[in-house]
Amino acid sequence: MRIKIYITVMCLMLSGLWLTPAYATARCFTETRYCIDGAIRTYWEAHGGLMVFGLPIAAQTQTTIDGAPVSTQLFERNRIELHPNNPAPYDVQLGLLGSDYLLHTTGARVAPAGTINEVDSTGVAKSTRRDCQWFATTQQYVCGDFYAYWRKYGISSRSRGPFSIAENTALFGLPITGVYQETIRGQSYQVQLFERARFEYHPENPAPYQVQLGLLGSETVQQSPVSPTITAEPTITPIHTTPFVVADYLNTAGILPLKELFWFRNNMPPYGYWNSNDAADITVVIRDITYADILKGHKAPTGMKYVMGTVTVINNRASGSASCRVHYADLALIDLEGGWHYSDKITTQIDDPLSYKIVEPGLRVGGRVAFMVPYTSAPGQLVAQFTNEKPTSVELRVWPHTN
Repeated sequence: MRIKIYITVMCLMLSGLWLTPAYATARCFTETRYCIDGAIRTYWEAHGGLMVFGLPIAAQTQTTIDGAPVSTQLFERNRIELHPNNPAPYDVQLGLLGSDYLLHTTGARVAPAGTINEVDSTGVAKSTRRDCQWFATTQQYVCGDFYAYWRKYGISSRSRGPFSIAENTALFGLPITGVYQETIRGQSYQVQLFERARFEYHPENPAPYQVQLGLLGSETVQQSPVSPTITAEPTITPIHTTPFVVADYLNTAGILPLKELFWFRNNMPPYGYWNSNDAADITVVIRDITYADILKGHKAPTGMKYVMGTVTVINNRASGSASCRVHYADLALIDLEGGWHYSDKITTQIDDPLSYKIVEPGLRVGGRVAFMVPYTSAPGQLVAQFTNEKPTSVELRVWPHTN
């Protein structure tokens, strides 16, 4: 028994996932007279501290979430939760206060879908901006200062960034609205809601303090879940259909039941199904999806894997209409967390690549493509942005093979 305990402790220490024990020295704050200790203190100090979470405004308490016992502590900007049934580092996470706030103000947990073809205030397509990220799961963009702030923080076993898209998502969650105006303490600000936070832009502050997180934690202790001094502008239209419920960020793709999700992410199978608009002028289909750690002698970087598939492009236009030029560089793969991955040079390492082909009306061409995605994720959407063509999206759904 002692040997097993020793091995377990050593594995945790080497993995970087060792958490401060519950009996560790507490850190107390005279401003609110509350203390933090154990795993909550470790999480608070490791992932942004005062800037991200604010001060503790309540003592640690026990509650039940999704039928499981959970210890929680409320802070000015959010709620930290201990989920002992989850594997590290997801055993400590933020509460879904952003989703709760949107539900209270609009009646739904996600705003109406945006479009991948959106343009910014200057008329520039957001898809061409380096500081914009499209999230297919919630159909929203994050851009500019909000995107930079979102990318700055994340959950990882490493002591510091840079973080992957999945690690950013683990902390703040996915965007659930676009940017809109909201009146906060009598002042109008640009804000954007994420599953676990509200981002606010305060132009009156000097850089780098212009982006702040809203005081969602403080607002939950008011008599009303939302402080009466904060009112949402009617730029978000209430949804009266069945709400899109986000149990936690790991299940936002809606692909698998939560009980199967952890197994799924460690056992990515090549089996799946997909759909595309076969009535479109240009149809894109992907099949034979497979995974590999090594591609033509090139080993995937730590934490990543190769995803390969055969892509067929069909020109459905009438005879005499325009042809379509296709190339693997025009394809992007969006993983389940919303991260974008481009084929670029990876596809040149495989046989029969989809490379510089012209598809005449009524004809089709095909070829292999390859992408690199996080090892614990899977493809969720293929986006084709061929020259002079309207972007085409192919939804991918990969399920465990149970036979």
